[in-house]
Amino acid sequence: MEALLYIILSMFDGLAIFIFAFGTFKINLKDYWKEIVFTSAIISTGTYFMNEHEAFSSFTPFICLVFLTASLLLYFRISIFSSIRVALVGFVAQIVIQGLFVLICTKLFQIDLSDIQGNRMLGGSIQVISDGTLIGISLMLRKNKRYFTTLPYDYSYYIKFSKINIIILIGSLVVLVMTYNMFNFNNIYVEIVFWLICFINIILFEYVKEARSEID
Repeated sequence: MEALLYIILSMFDGLAIFIFAFGTFKINLKDYWKEIVFTSAIISTGTYFMNEHEAFSSFTPFICLVFLTASLLLYFRISIFSSIRVALVGFVAQIVIQGLFVLICTKLFQIDLSDIQGNRMLGGSIQVISDGTLIGISLMLRKNKRYFTTLPYDYSYYIKFSKINIIILIGSLVVLVMTYNMFNFNNIYVEIVFWLICFINIILFEYVKEARSEID
């Protein structure tokens, strides 16, 4: 039951990431719901088994992000740059929202991060609330037509090495490397600020791409 609960909560994380990322780039969820559920289940099950082995547990966030990007590239047939963009937007947004709720709980209940990590019920509740919030934000943005339209639908693996794509690729690689150490921050404030800066920069790059597409 403990393993099943972990996988279900982890799947909810995955669904929230997909819904937010797909909503940000105006991808139709109805066309991919089977793939989304299947991919979330695979990643969640793999995450559980990796966390059970100390040798792999520290690599879990990095591996999840890489697998998410690979699934978008191969399973969803989205081009490589677009896969990185979609994965990063959803992944980083989920980290920021969950981090903010963790911070709220530490202040509200006068506890520290280790207490939350050691309390399955409290940790699970934070996951559900933060994921529900992320999904709610995504649906609200989509309803108000606040999304990017620069995601190509040619399903091509051709890489266009434009200046903005090179900047996004370098930024993505930096975030991928930093993701490896995402749970090694000694201060929750530093962690939230770091990931918030990453998210803001990703969105700014997307606005630049959107503006350039409109000019073209």
